[in-house]
Amino acid sequence: MKNNNHNDSQISISANISTLRTVLELKNDYQVDFSIDNSLRTVLGFNSTTYSANHQESENVVNILSVNSILVNIDIIWGSYVN
Repeated sequence: MKNNNHNDSQISISANISTLRTVLELKNDYQVDFSIDNSLRTVLGFNSTTYSANHQESENVVNILSVNSILVNIDIIWGSYVN
């Protein structure tokens, strides 16, 4: 989310193109739990654990070529539907 040219995101996922790994940045004590089965952890190159460090790079290279589509189904999106 951007507001007045400031990035207010608490969780940021980006790529390190030099290492082909994912960079995960967390703010305000946020955590990401990749220990859940069928999560994006294998696509993003992370191990099965909960991450809470401010800056974390994935342990493995990104495996995005094995994915054809991603279904995002969370309760913070309103007015959407699965077709």
